[in-house]
Amino acid sequence: MTTLTPYVRKFLALWGVIWLLGLLFPGSDPFGFLALDTGGLADGRLSAIPGIFGYFLLHDPHSILHLLFNAWMFALFAPEMERIFPGGRFLRFTFTVVVLGAALRFLLALLFPEAFGYLVIGASGVTMACLAGYAALFPGTRFYFFFFQVKALTLFLVVVGFDLVSFLLTLAGHGGKVAVDIHLA
Repeated sequence: MTTLTPYVRKFLALWGVIWLLGLLFPGSDPFGFLALDTGGLADGRLSAIPGIFGYFLLHDPHSILHLLFNAWMFALFAPEMERIFPGGRFLRFTFTVVVLGAALRFLLALLFPEAFGYLVIGASGVTMACLAGYAALFPGTRFYFFFFQVKALTLFLVVVGFDLVSFLLTLAGHGGKVAVDIHLA
């Protein structure tokens, strides 16, 4: 198991605390302003601006699986990214990925509002960026993903493949509510 690095630990703790507060205070949505609201941005609502930077801090309050899967994948791959980009460089990496994901979602929501015009939450884009970086730097590294031993590059390509299929289904009007476009950003 990878040793967690300082910022990775802080992000994981922050995600857990925010999720737990959402669970303890249902209906109040104390962090809803951090969701990425492309409609609000398109309408010029200033209240939508925090979502550009904050959507990756939120996870589905009705299911712990969203949080657990993002946290597990982040804990697997982000520590190496933080070792390569220590301290403030890792924060810049993280926020650059978050803003690029928000920008792509905003553009897609303008072009295809029915398919991409819903609120976005979750750290999957940041997690995917860490997986991409890890796979680029350590493509042959083997580890267990659930019950399967895989190489980092193989896992990355499989996830990208699923995300591309899901993205195309979303464009065709048959996608779900997973922001795979942000995964691919």
